[in-house]
Parts: sequence; structure tokens; C-alpha cells
Amino acid sequence: MGAWATGTNTGIAMAKIAMVKNTGPDLDKIVDTITHFGPTYNYLVTAYPPFVKDLRDKLDSIGFDWDSYKLYGMVGGEGMTEALRDYCEERFIRVLSGYGASDLTIGIGGESRLTVWLRDQIVRDEAFKEALLGEGESRIPMIFQYNPLETYLETNDKDELLCTLNSTTVLSPKLRYNIGDEAKLLTFPGLEALIAKRPDLESGFREAQSIDRMKLPILLLYGRADSTVSFMGANIYPQDVEYGLYEGNPRANEIEAFMLTLEETTDLDARPVVNIATREGVHLDDGSKAELGKACETGIVEHLMKVSRDFRQSVEEDPSSTQIAVRVHDFETGPFEGGQSKIKKVYIRKDQPADPAQAEAAS
Repeated sequence: MGAWATGTNTGIAMAKIAMVKNTGPDLDKIVDTITHFGPTYNYLVTAYPPFVKDLRDKLDSIGFDWDSYKLYGMVGGEGMTEALRDYCEERFIRVLSGYGASDLTIGIGGESRLTVWLRDQIVRDEAFKEALLGEGESRIPMIFQYNPLETYLETNDKDELLCTLNSTTVLSPKLRYNIGDEAKLLTFPGLEALIAKRPDLESGFREAQSIDRMKLPILLLYGRADSTVSFMGANIYPQDVEYGLYEGNPRANEIEAFMLTLEETTDLDARPVVNIATREGVHLDDGSKAELGKACETGIVEHLMKVSRDFRQSVEEDPSSTQIAVRVHDFETGPFEGGQSKIKKVYIRKDQPADPAQAEAAS
């Protein structure tokens, strides 16, 4: 991750148990490192989730011999959908996520085999999701386990996460620090009580829990509450789009990034647009762009129909709600012009004009 606070801290921590090369977000340096040291090592790549996908696509494009190597991914900094995890784990042995904050500590919570299993269940099972998250909740949170003796977590009346660091090794401790993330907390006995009401899930739960064997409390993390655009009374989150782009999409390897924009139409309606940037070196003609856009639109609508009650209701009232605009742009063009100015990608921009003519008039 380069010379950023979290990247530096991660490198220092990892150096206690491994040989570390802090490459920064440079795909060529990572590829060169892996191929130079060869297949006798186990490799752990730490990055933002989309960067792990970029690395998979880059290695695929050069004919990398995945079978001879053991690569793992550890991600953080933003949420990761199960669709993106599945896509990366077609090549990586395992990809797990950690949760922290640069102004607090890098190790507040981490995924385990149990939390990944739990998240799989709420994606697949509407009744279990409602029992765990509450009625009417369409979002899929990240799920972590955490050590309350190291990091004591609470939530306030707005479901914002409050964090107190208990470790004596912290230079600048914070008390009930509000990170600004929306979250829910669940004790391990509370989770066991929920599972006990679902005998069909009990064996899977016990099997997943027996791998890491951590009977630690559960952190259900939604992230920033304002990371959404609204459409026909339904909230659309970047994670909904990500599921639609990568879940079962045979052309996922052509996608470099996506961004949601809220645009004003000629009838003064505000409608969401999903902008997709192709990867560097991928050149699509108009027909191929249309095919990619249609595949992505289908995936997004199918996922929203599965997870969002509000979206299903809007479709019943107005079938045209299924027509979510998807625009495919060449690498670093359109809203992606100039590339990303930050390592962490931007997924929502709400100031996008409806067309280039409006953009010129506005400037």
C-alpha cells in the first residue's frame, strides 16, 4: 500500500512474521516480485479489495502459472462483496478482510471462516437475514469478529460505532471514539441462540466455527451511512452494484472500476447511472460495449430484485424501474478521466450532469 499510515503499519506488523516488500499500488512491481522469488514461497498480498481483482486480471493476462504458486489476499479499507471474493478466490487460495481505522488502530476486527460462512447465509437466506439484521434491512454488512479485551466496541442510538482501545501499547488512546461507521454488535452466545432456531444451519455453523475456534463477539459493519443513491424509493449501494458486476459475469475480467452517478434527465428526474471503466489494454467496439453493459445491467437488476424489498416494490409499481442505465467507458475516460486521484477508489459521485452539453454549459 506504499507510504500511507495503514500501509506502513501493516508492513511493520507483517515484518515480525514474514519477509515484506512494500511495493505500493504498482501491479508491475508485484508481478516482478512474485516471478523473481518463484513458487517456493507463500505470498500474502495486502490491498484494497479492487486491487486484488486487478492483480488477478493482470496475472491472467500474462499467462501466470497459478497452479505452481500459493497466493493469499488480505484486504481492508473498504467493504468487499461475496461476488468479488468468489471472483478473486478462483485464483487466490483465500481472501479475507480486516477492519481498522488509520486514526485508531489497524486491527479492530477480522474475518474468520465463521464470519464468511455467516455472510454467505444472509446472502442466500432471506428469513435468516431478517432474523439476524432486522426486518426490512436490504444491505449485506461486512462481518468480523473482535477481541473486546483489546478493542471495546459500543453503538450509540444512531447505530454509529464507538471504539475504545484498551491496549497499553497505544501511544494515543481514544475513548468511545466515533469512527462514523454504522454497525450492529452481537455476542457469540446471541449468535448461537439464533442458530439454535435454525436446525438446518447448525451443522454448517459448527463446522465453520471449528476451523478458527474463536468464540468472540460479532461486528456487523455497514460502513458510512451516506454511501448510497436513491432511485424510485429504493436505496442503491455500491455493494449492490459490485454483486451485479461480478456474480456470474463471464466478462468481469474486462472491468477496471465502476462509479455510481446521479444524473438529471430532460424531464428533471434524478436517475442513477452505473459507469464502468474497462481495464487498461482492453479495447471494445460499440457492439462489445453494449454487450458488456447489458450483462452488467442484468446482473445488477437481478441482485437488487433478490435483496431489496423497496426495489421489488418499485418494479411492481413501475416496470421501467428495471432499466438502470449502464455506460461503458474506455480506460481513464468519461467520469474516470485522469485516473483515480486516491488509492481508495471513488464509487459515488452525485454532481454528474446528464450529458456533455450540460457539462459544457455548467463550466
